Amino acid sequence: YILLFLPTWEMRGIRLLLTALTASLALPSCQCFGPTPALTIRPSLRGAMPLGGLHRGAQALVARLPPSGARSSLVRPSDGTPPTVLLPTLTGGGGKGGGRVNGKGWNDGRGDDEGGGGDKFGLPDDVAAVLGGRALSKEMRDAVLAGRIGAGEVANFVKVQDSRFLKWIGGLSRPMMSRLVANDRFFVTLSIELMVGGITKMLAEVVERSKRGAFWKEIDFVASDMALELLGDFGLVFFLAPTAALLPPPSGLGKSVANLPGFFLQKGGFTPSQRAACLVYKALTFWCIGFATSAVGHSTTKALIEARGMPTDHMASVLENSIQWGNFLGVSSNLRYQLISSWEALLMPRLFKGSLALNAATTSVRLANSYSGGVQWLLWTRLIGIQ
Repeated sequence: YILLFLPTWEMRGIRLLLTALTASLALPSCQCFGPTPALTIRPSLRGAMPLGGLHRGAQALVARLPPSGARSSLVRPSDGTPPTVLLPTLTGGGGKGGGRVNGKGWNDGRGDDEGGGGDKFGLPDDVAAVLGGRALSKEMRDAVLAGRIGAGEVANFVKVQDSRFLKWIGGLSRPMMSRLVANDRFFVTLSIELMVGGITKMLAEVVERSKRGAFWKEIDFVASDMALELLGDFGLVFFLAPTAALLPPPSGLGKSVANLPGFFLQKGGFTPSQRAACLVYKALTFWCIGFATSAVGHSTTKALIEARGMPTDHMASVLENSIQWGNFLGVSSNLRYQLISSWEALLMPRLFKGSLALNAATTSVRLANSYSGGVQWLLWTRLIGIQ
């Protein structure tokens, strides 16, 4: 009994210790007729015991053993072999019950919602193999048991938990965590997009403003342009990324939207109508992003110019510029980034092996896309007369 309190909870020997303890308590209550040969103890002990409920589990087991003078389960074979004492079955429980003794939980029904010792029991074998004894949050466990995510998403979740930085990033919001869980390269892709967009934008700012010797004089313009560039790049990658269904889908229109693919060629059993709806829905999403960022950016630019006492009559109005930038993101950027996401998900892993090659391919493609988008925007603004 004292040994149960020693700090050896994770040692497999504790299970043998508990087995021996229950066997010693059960044997005195066995009543045999005639000489009693050596008994064979056959406990059924499956899975690991929840750490917090081990003591209560032993008490519950002892309480359910037959009292002194009562008959226990004793099997006496007819072939003369030693009889067998069948002890109460100890099974690994799942969720809130933890381990179970003859149907009752080690923790008297009180489990650890944050992924205690018995949480992994009841999960599919492939998921349990991926976890390897690690804890799984209640939200993730419920999603697995409901069939919304599988072993691949759980493996990505484990990678996130192993990285302090990714764990912190994922903890900022559920949408961010759902994307990290759905795609183990999401954060790498997002970082590359921000790096490509930020560097090319800064080079353009330096070259163009340095021609007039005005880079440092107009550093506030540079800061405003850089902030809007990075926000736009973030939105284009974030809202096209596949998500893991960590929560049950909402009802009504929200459920229909949640069932759409992240991009129109994403793997999965999506119907042609869902893929077409994805193009339209993302176009509307990007239009809103473009309109909002342009409204803020163009207003800021005009305000900075007016603060210097310079006229802004030659500039397009905030409303017109914002509408056209929304149109550009909804059509050009939407189609280009949909194709890039499809390329990165379907073809790139087959053509390139290793993280270095994959990152180099992603960088090259997104660099070309950034240049192509810049050229298309200049042509578009001149065509409609706002440049």
